Amino acid sequence: YDIYDNDISIMKKSAGEKANVIMNIIFRIIEEYSLSGVSSIVILDQPEDNLDNKGIQKEVVDRIRGMKVNNCLPQLICVTHNANISIAADSENIVLAKKVDGKCSYIASGIENTDFIEEVCMIVEGGQDALKKRGTKFNIPIIKELERGI
Repeated sequence: YDIYDNDISIMKKSAGEKANVIMNIIFRIIEEYSLSGVSSIVILDQPEDNLDNKGIQKEVVDRIRGMKVNNCLPQLICVTHNANISIAADSENIVLAKKVDGKCSYIASGIENTDFIEEVCMIVEGGQDALKKRGTKFNIPIIKELERGI
């Protein structure tokens, strides 16, 4: 089997181009199932692999936010190291995993919890200033409120 995108075999594409095509296919399937009323749980494991920031935004974040807006987002569990996905996709719940002295611990909360989200930002990337810029850029209401000091 082969997958063609714009009449070009996926086998002739770069790793990033392949990842964009595959993510597009995955999200089309998720959207079709959701719109047809099929209940599902979707697990994405590091969808950012081989995607540049534009691909992450277009093929992952925008698709997730679009499904949320259209009220057709299935239960989605996403394992990621990328703040653009965990923050900009307007996650309902973020679980941080830490390993200290060989022991794993987990904490969870939402982006509304300012103490928690500050820790998320320090671990994932960039700190709270990066979060505020990202929230404003991607139009995430709760983060825009944090930026304004509400």
